[in-house]
Amino acid sequence: MGNKKKEALPGYLMKRKILYDSEASPDRLQALAEQFVQAGQLSDAVECYRKAGAVEQIEALVDEAVAQGDTFLCEQIASAKGRTLAEEQWAGVGKQAMEKGKYGYALRAFEKIGDEAAIQQVKKTMEPEEEES
Repeated sequence: MGNKKKEALPGYLMKRKILYDSEASPDRLQALAEQFVQAGQLSDAVECYRKAGAVEQIEALVDEAVAQGDTFLCEQIASAKGRTLAEEQWAGVGKQAMEKGKYGYALRAFEKIGDEAAIQQVKKTMEPEEEES
């Protein structure tokens, strides 16, 4: 029963068809976006919200994206909002990404704000440990 909502979600081709349908109503797109949010598919939700012009709903996803340490989702949200995230939000993304072992994401987030100390810390963490002979 737990998969029922997930099964109701459209697949890639159907989602694309809905997104590019010039007659798709904002209400339909927002309802679909909510289904994607419930299923944890935030990137798909952002696409639907963007098409619906639902900037407030996109903004509401920022905290979750930061908590996930997902740099690419944050970039998608920033693009959909038409402006970048605040410096402290990018720092939060980087910190969360580091804690989750997503070092590439952390590096990208810290590079966005030019935090050289954090960039060096990430790079050092990413370096392979030298084995003792």
